[in-house]
Amino acid sequence: EQSRARQKAQLEGQFEQGGTVEAMLRSLAYIRLGEGGGADERGFAALKNLRDAQPAKAALSTADLKHALREQYLLLRLDEERAIRTLPKLLPRDLGERANMLDVIRLMARAKGELSSEGKRRLARIEKLFAPKPKRRSADSSSASIPPDHRNSNRSSARSFLPRLWHPPPNG
Repeated sequence: EQSRARQKAQLEGQFEQGGTVEAMLRSLAYIRLGEGGGADERGFAALKNLRDAQPAKAALSTADLKHALREQYLLLRLDEERAIRTLPKLLPRDLGERANMLDVIRLMARAKGELSSEGKRRLARIEKLFAPKPKRRSADSSSASIPPDHRNSNRSSARSFLPRLWHPPPNG
């Protein structure tokens, strides 16, 4: 009982912690939960395959990846709504990087085939969270947005993003 209370207290501080990797893992675990699964071995195997395709010096270790996936899954189990509501705080500001992240999320979410209606609903929610907050618009201004889907784009754009995914450049 004390161990659970300690783990819960530790997780409480993690909802707004992390970056690109944590945002993608949380998004994928959230979609996967809608498919009736969680952070299972098949989902981890797909992540590991993508990790293995990256240059050795850019990839997270398998242990680090597994730990990050488990932590994001536990956050979702602890408080799913809060985990999703705080997700935008983990996202980069760069819209192109967000679009590339969405391409990877879509690719991995659909890796096992067509999503269920719940999986589609969850993916749509993730897509909205990745979109920039609308700014006040004047009559002559326009705001940039992330395209709703890149189905016609080359999957290599998502794969070329992955080296930056594992070790994004330092801020500053």
